[in-house]
Amino acid sequence: MRTSENFTHGSSGYVNYGCGCEVCREGHRIAMAQARARRRARTKDNGGIAPVLVHNNSTYTNWGCECADCAEDHALKALNSKKVASS
Repeated sequence: MRTSENFTHGSSGYVNYGCGCEVCREGHRIAMAQARARRRARTKDNGGIAPVLVHNNSTYTNWGCECADCAEDHALKALNSKKVASS
């Protein structure tokens, strides 16, 4: 890890200090992948349904939720993205 006068570079440097160096970006990427894996494990333990109040495309993507609301919202977002790309 690199150190600067004010902070140590890594995952917290990207978020807390807005640093965009390779060390901070990679640290943030790893931290987010680990958080996503923890969320997906909680969803799996809950029968494939994310233990959250709001279910939408974000829940489908970040939690791996398999409920009908999340799947439908994800499909609509994908369809809308294709329409915008073809315009």
